[in-house]
Amino acid sequence: MRRFIIWAGFTGFVLAGAAQLDAQEPWRPEWKARRAQAELPVPGPQPETTYVVPGPESYEGGSPESVSQRMSALQAELNMLRQQMRGQMAAPPGAMPMPGEIIYEGEMPYGAGEGPYDGHVAGAQCCMVTPGGCCGDTCGPLSFGADGIFLHPSVVGNQAFVISTPTTSIGSADQGVAFDWDTEASYRVWVALKDCDRNGIRGSFWRFENSISEFATLEPNQTAFAQVTVPGNFLEIAAFPGMSIDASHRLDLAVVDLEIVKDILWPKAMLTLSAGLRYARNEQNYEVDVIDLDGNTISSLQHLHRFEGVGPSIGFELRKCIGCCGFSVYLRSKGSAVFGQMDTSVEEVEFGVLTNTYNGEGFDEPLLIGEVGFGIQYSWHKLWLRAGYEAQYWMNAGSASSTGGDLGLVGFAASAGLGF
Repeated sequence: MRRFIIWAGFTGFVLAGAAQLDAQEPWRPEWKARRAQAELPVPGPQPETTYVVPGPESYEGGSPESVSQRMSALQAELNMLRQQMRGQMAAPPGAMPMPGEIIYEGEMPYGAGEGPYDGHVAGAQCCMVTPGGCCGDTCGPLSFGADGIFLHPSVVGNQAFVISTPTTSIGSADQGVAFDWDTEASYRVWVALKDCDRNGIRGSFWRFENSISEFATLEPNQTAFAQVTVPGNFLEIAAFPGMSIDASHRLDLAVVDLEIVKDILWPKAMLTLSAGLRYARNEQNYEVDVIDLDGNTISSLQHLHRFEGVGPSIGFELRKCIGCCGFSVYLRSKGSAVFGQMDTSVEEVEFGVLTNTYNGEGFDEPLLIGEVGFGIQYSWHKLWLRAGYEAQYWMNAGSASSTGGDLGLVGFAASAGLGF
């Protein structure tokens, strides 16, 4: 009974002292780090250390001086262990960690404890979203990167002209000639500022330009026409047998994003959420010339429409580590609703004389933009490289021959980023 009372009193004294220290200094990461380290496996050989803990019987008949000396020795050993742990946490950047050393980079891994930092145990499970980990993100104030994106446009209802061939004395077959777009390179640059709580801001700029042309010389029994449809009307020019028709379409897109970002970390994955404002510009230019047998342009049709506006955007990106070799896969998506004004102008010229025009300015039009991308990423220290699929859909973007219609862009992207 006496031994139980001594043991219970000693245990209560230790627990009360620990609770008081933790309450006085809840901000110190050492306490949470110890709890995390206690929950994580420590790989590698461990030093052979023998601890002799006196049992209750050693206190029977012992002098107060011997008990006091033993308590002082235990306190000195505890202080030494504290200093060693603090020294590990204060190791300079780039220093080689020892097995079992806790490396602080942001938040607590594996759901162990709570706190404003990340960490993992050196030599243990390496697939962490930290510098040098498989996902290779950076807990630093600045990161930036550039993307090379190769996209193929696909415009709904985007025909260059229509060729008509008689089939009978009273009928004909019309064949629409569509613009056959090529894949074109574009670029996107971005820069981000984050704190070690994984909150920050990010800005990006993307630009895409492409142009295409279609040419046809008509047979003796063929005619052709090109037209532009505008609200409540259409403008049209025609080419007759033996003549030539030349049509071109230029596409110019630009996007600027300013977003607030938040990273959510797991042991082998990271989810980045984003929300902000997007500026978008969509400019398209369509020109058609009818050329006679002598090579002279006898009629032409030109259509220019331009949209620009600002609206909200939201998005996410999910990265998942593959093994412990620096590779990961990613999936990203973003949507935006841009509100602005569209300006349209159409001019029809016959034999050098302006015969018909249309001007529409200040039309309020929403432009919906959706993006998706997925692929693979390789990270090495604070540098990462990625390659994958990229697609965009611009709803209500218009086409060469109409102010309505949708635009799609599909292709692949190659990216590189660096963090400090």
